[in-house]
Amino acid sequence: MRFENIILQSAGSFSVAVIALLMTILQALFFIKKPRLTWYAWSAAIAFSAFLYSVGIFLEYNTPAGPLNRTAGLLEFTAVICTIHCLYGFSFSYLGIKSANYHPVAGICHALILILLWTTPYVVADRFVAWHFKGFSSPYVEPALGPLGPFFVFYAALAGILVIVFWVKHQGTDPKNRFIFLAGIGLWIILGLHDGMTSLGFSTFQYVMEYGFLGFAMAVLWVVFNSYLEMAAEDKYRVITEFANDCILVIQDNRPVFENPACSRLLGKAFTSLPPQDFFEIIMPKHRKKVLGHLNALEKGDRSLKPYAFAVQGADGEQKFVEIVSSAIEYRNRPAVLAVLRDITERKHAEEALKKSEERLRIAGKAAYDLIYEWDVNDDTLEWFGNLDALLGYEEGRISSHLNAWLDLIHPDDLKMLRNAVALHRKSTKPIEYEYRIRHHDGTYRYFRDHALPLLNEEGLPYRWVGVCTDVSQTRMAEKSLQETQEKLSRSRKMESLALLAGGVAHDLNNVLSGIITYPELILRNLDEDSKIRKPVQEIRDAGQRAAAIVDDLLTVARGIAVSKVPLDLNKIVRDYLNSPECRELRNLNPSVSITLQLDENLKNISGSPVHILKAVMNLVANASEAISGSGNVTIGTMHRSIDHPVRGYDDVEIGEYSVLSVTDDGSGISPDDLERIFEPFYTKKAMGRSGTGLGLAVVWNTVQVHEGYIDVRSEETSTTFELYFPVTREKALPIKERVIPLEEYGGDGESVLVVDDVESQRELCSELLKILGYNATAVRSGEEAVSYLKKQAVDLVLLDMIMAPGLNGLETYEKILEIHPRQKAIIISGFSETKDVKAVQKLGAKMYLKKPLTLEKLGLAIREELASVSTEGNAEKI
Repeated sequence: MRFENIILQSAGSFSVAVIALLMTILQALFFIKKPRLTWYAWSAAIAFSAFLYSVGIFLEYNTPAGPLNRTAGLLEFTAVICTIHCLYGFSFSYLGIKSANYHPVAGICHALILILLWTTPYVVADRFVAWHFKGFSSPYVEPALGPLGPFFVFYAALAGILVIVFWVKHQGTDPKNRFIFLAGIGLWIILGLHDGMTSLGFSTFQYVMEYGFLGFAMAVLWVVFNSYLEMAAEDKYRVITEFANDCILVIQDNRPVFENPACSRLLGKAFTSLPPQDFFEIIMPKHRKKVLGHLNALEKGDRSLKPYAFAVQGADGEQKFVEIVSSAIEYRNRPAVLAVLRDITERKHAEEALKKSEERLRIAGKAAYDLIYEWDVNDDTLEWFGNLDALLGYEEGRISSHLNAWLDLIHPDDLKMLRNAVALHRKSTKPIEYEYRIRHHDGTYRYFRDHALPLLNEEGLPYRWVGVCTDVSQTRMAEKSLQETQEKLSRSRKMESLALLAGGVAHDLNNVLSGIITYPELILRNLDEDSKIRKPVQEIRDAGQRAAAIVDDLLTVARGIAVSKVPLDLNKIVRDYLNSPECRELRNLNPSVSITLQLDENLKNISGSPVHILKAVMNLVANASEAISGSGNVTIGTMHRSIDHPVRGYDDVEIGEYSVLSVTDDGSGISPDDLERIFEPFYTKKAMGRSGTGLGLAVVWNTVQVHEGYIDVRSEETSTTFELYFPVTREKALPIKERVIPLEEYGGDGESVLVVDDVESQRELCSELLKILGYNATAVRSGEEAVSYLKKQAVDLVLLDMIMAPGLNGLETYEKILEIHPRQKAIIISGFSETKDVKAVQKLGAKMYLKKPLTLEKLGLAIREELASVSTEGNAEKI
């Protein structure tokens, strides 16, 4: 082929070949520089395919039919096969699509086609065809298509169309690059269709396919070159981010497309080398959904997302924690997410260690039932370790962490001291040592002991205090209880001493009063009604009875008395008192004081001693009246109450129903100091000589104790109320009948009675009464004499004094008498008797108990009843 024979129309093919060769060389250099970006190699191969095709067209233009012309045709078809193969290779590489299965399969298929092409005439025939293009002076000669030629043309067109569809559907590329690529391949396909139609016999100007190859190769070159420029710009930023310790990552379409070296250090491999599914595999399963949702929200334009932490699998295979700060950006003209990941594993471990330490501290605080706290001096916050809310009864989180919230709970009396302490310890390094009261949720106050030490700054001043608050309420309560117990013990010992004194005095006085009361009574029996000495004798007797009443109070205080209880109506006791001479005398002494009643008519009965409860009412009303200076009012009330909690002043009460007697005055009240001592015997604040012995309230106290009840006292500046609680009974109250009993109804009939008493005057008085009553009396002065007498002589009844000295007492004497006469009847007589001795004699069989001083009627009735009874063991009755 000579140069002068080259036709002008082939110059275009030659030019395309030259340009395609230059493009091949250029892109090969790109690939050498960036070997990891394989799309440079595929782009160079596409340009080289364009070069081959252009050379084939050039040769067909300028050679006649023959082997060289057929070789040119084979080069064209080879260029098409190479272009199709490289087209998919480039697409997979550029778009980042996994294509491991494509290359082996497509490579084998295309290799078989090429073998078929070059070794057989099935695609390119051995014969030639000549085309007379418009404007050409000579015909265009090329090899004719073989039997498979049309199928080859169809395969090439279909492959191109499928690539177009593939790029259109795949949106993960720069829109501009995608447009240029689709335009280039579209041009290639259109011009290829033109040349295909020409080869099938359609009349045209000339072949233009080489220009389609050139356009497509240039489009690919533009995409590659543009990507290269973008990557060059990225390299500038990569240099900036290369030395950053934080991972800087660009994520697009849920896969990394840019990373700095810190990312590889974190994972041990490049993020961008991971397929999308592997990229999310490094995120711990429990965090994947959150991370994916976060990235999607950012790509959609949500700017309100805050930094957060999640866990990944690190290069060493261990779990690492990273904190991500991200923002939506444009990367390669498409939406992407710029993420900065900071490795916070050490911080996380430190936080977890701190959390565990704090948890151990909290558990230790709870286990110790103490409160450990830290006070930040700068912002006045308190951090508690221990169950603060449980100790104070508030719901969790109810108490604020600010210091003022704690101060709001301080007892008002301790608040000033604690505020001064807070101000002092902002600068002072002296350890905190205070005790104060904190308000519990139930309104009560608990005692806390506070001990703390400071943490100092560079200037030597406290910036934080660490301390322990210990609830010492139980200790304080125990100390208070101990103090109260000691006070009670002291009062008890005082009462015991007073009781022993009262008992001894009462015993001796009753022996003396027996003559003062009994002899006048005997004298009055023999005096005429108009006798001049009758009134003086009555005065002597009445004075003795008043003295006996005082002695009776002493006995009540001594608590050595034994009382017989019967069903009573408290309302009747109150009304009987209002009609008594003692009440009338009280009204005369206090004419400006009125007495009103507030009685519960449905009040339930109690079991008690009418005499002692009446005396308790009398003493309470007398004290209330005398507490009023000037005019005032005393209110006597009764009511029914069911008690299920302790009464004030008692640690424990018997749960049940009680009938309550209350006496209220509108006087000046009782001072706290006096309130502690009002029930002590002989303690009084009354004016000397006005009234009272100081025994009234002591009698009331002991009466209530004997009746197994309780007393509650409430006093204010303008009133005082005494409430006496008595257990109720279901028995009916019996009417109390009083009448003068004739001597014949209680006199004797010559029965023998032995009087045993260590006091001679008492023996003589008792013997005289027995003679008047008609009994045969014998008297001895000791228990020993009584035992000796009874060994020789049996008697119908023994009158036995309980307290005799020296020698045997009443109990010991009766025990020895029973050894002689096991069924011996006896009556106990004494001015005083300890309850245990009375009960012991009761168990032995003595039923009656007579308290001195004696009267003729009282003695006669007791003897008559005892002699008429069956001699069995039973309970003593007091008359």
